[in-house]
Amino acid sequence: MNLWRSARDQGQTLSREQQSELDSLVEVELKATTARTAILLQQKHRSCKEIKTG
Repeated sequence: MNLWRSARDQGQTLSREQQSELDSLVEVELKATTARTAILLQQKHRSCKEIKTG
């Protein structure tokens, strides 16, 4: 990200290889964040059900 910010601030772009690597890292992070969110929502849903039936 620092390399991307530096290039952006200088009005430049990353090389194709660098941009591809960054895109892949962003994709992996997005998938991981989505998975964590799904787990949190499932936990919240379970907690709500337990409180209602408790």
